[in-house]
Amino acid sequence: MTKPESLVIRERLYPDMHESLVEVLGKYPRQAGNQVVLAMSEACLSLWPITEADYNVSDGAEFQKVKFTLTKARYPKLFALYRALPRGVKGQAIINLLNRHQMMRQADPGKVSDALNQALLGEGTSAARGAEHKAEAHPEVVSGRSAAEDDVPPVGSNVTKPLTSAAAEAPEMHPAVRSEDLEEEMFDPLADLPPMEFS
Repeated sequence: MTKPESLVIRERLYPDMHESLVEVLGKYPRQAGNQVVLAMSEACLSLWPITEADYNVSDGAEFQKVKFTLTKARYPKLFALYRALPRGVKGQAIINLLNRHQMMRQADPGKVSDALNQALLGEGTSAARGAEHKAEAHPEVVSGRSAAEDDVPPVGSNVTKPLTSAAAEAPEMHPAVRSEDLEEEMFDPLADLPPMEFS
C-alpha cells in the first residue's frame, strides 16, 4: 500500500494580517483547527480563487509559525494550487488565501455553508455519480426509503393492504444443514477421565 501524496506547509502567521485565521485556529485543537480551515478553503476555492492580493507578504515583526499538511486525496484543489504557485511565495500565498476564506465565512456564512455542504456531500464526484447509477439500477429505493414505506398508513389506523405479487411469492428454500456439518472436532483433555463422585 502506497503512502498518500502530501505536502507540508510551514509558514509564518501574522496576527495583524491574518486575524480571521488566527481566530479560527484558536477555537480548536491544532490538528482539528487545521482540518477545519483546509476543508473550508477546499470547498470555497471555486467560489473565491487565488488573487493578486494573496501574494502580499507582511513585514510585521510579530508572527507565529504554523504547519499544515495537504494531502492530495483529501484536498486535491489546494494541493494542485500549491504545486502550481511560484517558488518563494507558495506558503505565504496559501496562508493569505486560507485567511481570506475565513474572512468570507464571516462576511457570507450562508454561501460558505452551501459550498461546504456541497463538498462534504460529494456532489459532482464519482461517489455521487455511483450513487445515482445505483439509484437508477434500483428505482424502488429512493433516498434510503423503499416505495412500500412511502404508503404506510398512519399509526392507529385500521387499514389492510392486499398482498402484492412479491409478498405472495414463496420464500426461497435453502438446503438443510446437517448437524455433523456444525460440529467441529475439538480436543477435550477431560474426556478420558472417569465420572466424578461427590458424597
